[in-house]
Amino acid sequence: MKEIIITKEDIQGCCPYCKEHDLVVSTDENGETIYHCNECERDFTEDDFKHEIYRQRISCVCGGEESEEENPIDCTIGTMLIIGEDEAQGLSDLEKPRVVGVFEIDGVVWVNIEGCDEPMEADELTTSDLQTIDEWLEENYGEVMATDFCYCYYPKH
Repeated sequence: MKEIIITKEDIQGCCPYCKEHDLVVSTDENGETIYHCNECERDFTEDDFKHEIYRQRISCVCGGEESEEENPIDCTIGTMLIIGEDEAQGLSDLEKPRVVGVFEIDGVVWVNIEGCDEPMEADELTTSDLQTIDEWLEENYGEVMATDFCYCYYPKH
């Protein structure tokens, strides 16, 4: 197994959790690329990386909109926010899960799904579902811009 050390000069070699650049890249037995952050000691894949970035972007909107469990971001405005596209092949949009609210408590993003009594933690959703939520929030609420260390939210209203 060949290991490559990624340094600060490698723009794409940034840990999604701690933002450090000291990563070791390797390949597992299935040929998947695995990243190890020497700073926070976490292992992650490219999908984990994307998942965390979308979660952080959604979290930024939740903070900017001052959402909370009693006052979630209203996801019933505009077009329906439908998730589960990857898992629900052959189902109509009316049969797929619909997000009706998003909020954050102590750094944990929660999603209210129509017909469910309890909110679902966003980390339990697929990366493509988080991407769908992120894109919907940007279209309906505002833009999230990346800086060197965090995300900044610019609301439309």
